Amino acid sequence: MKIQEIKLTELIIGKWQHRTESVGADIDELAESIKTRGLLQPISVAEAPSPNDGKYEIIMGQRRFLAFKKLGKQTIPCIVKEKKDDELEYLIDSVTENISRRDTTTKENKEVCIKLWRRWGSVKSICEITGISEYFVRKHIKWATLPQELKDMVDQGTVSLDAADKAVEVQKYEDAPDINDTIQLAKDLHKIP
Repeated sequence: MKIQEIKLTELIIGKWQHRTESVGADIDELAESIKTRGLLQPISVAEAPSPNDGKYEIIMGQRRFLAFKKLGKQTIPCIVKEKKDDELEYLIDSVTENISRRDTTTKENKEVCIKLWRRWGSVKSICEITGISEYFVRKHIKWATLPQELKDMVDQGTVSLDAADKAVEVQKYEDAPDINDTIQLAKDLHKIP
């Protein structure tokens, strides 16, 4: 592993970035922090695949990269990682960094957990490979089993994933569960602190 200054024009945001929502949020604050205190941690990059030959793909640190752009910087310190045969490994790096800081959205977390589950097929494998807790993975995979109406409500932030999941579990004990009752129960559970 080596650290080198790379021109911002030679960097592209990787397609495997875990964080996809509110990427630009608080960039002004981050830029000000970098301006005042400096960059505390280099970004991580790897050689970009075709058709971006000669460029580097950002694996971790896209917000730091955006802050450097905002500051008008020409280069940024980068940890240059070896190119991996399996690009999904970059997603694991990104998710591990972001989840450990707890600054990602429920939607981002469930999307990455479902993507990893589809790849490895078991919660245990995901936990062993990423170091993410079993509870966290199971919780976010459950989104895929929700009725579409509740999926939409979770994605919109109307109800939490936990409330939606609990409402579905409770309604399983009904003879003929009604989706409207399940939705109302999810809303009620969401209000409980």
